[in-house]
Amino acid sequence: SVGKAEPPAGDFDPKLSPDGSRVAYMRHVSAINFDAMVVDVKSGQEQNLSGAFRRPEAADAVLDLSTAGKTLIYWHVDKQKIQDCGIWKMLANGKERQHLALPRGYFYTMPAFFPGDGNSQGSHIIFSGRRQFGL
Repeated sequence: SVGKAEPPAGDFDPKLSPDGSRVAYMRHVSAINFDAMVVDVKSGQEQNLSGAFRRPEAADAVLDLSTAGKTLIYWHVDKQKIQDCGIWKMLANGKERQHLALPRGYFYTMPAFFPGDGNSQGSHIIFSGRRQFGL
């Protein structure tokens, strides 16, 4: 159950694929959990990209979909596995989840693709980071 979650349970921050066929978004599923979701616009069929991978104490949130529609980046946080927290990427079908190697000692969040399509050599990922001693 969600209980008194902030924000309230529901779907947030939708990103439309370039061809308009899919929407990626985050779903607030409990007081401390968000899952990465994708819905097929035509059929309404939802796919939970986090469900099989996310531990109960973890969250996949703040998604961004590449302009090519092939890759998602997201913020992953797990209080029990602090070493796994940070910016991750996966294919838009939920496969090939990968923790991005960034300098240790920072708390990273708010990833976005910039500029380009997120799948080519010339594109970059931008994010915020705050120095966290003890990480």
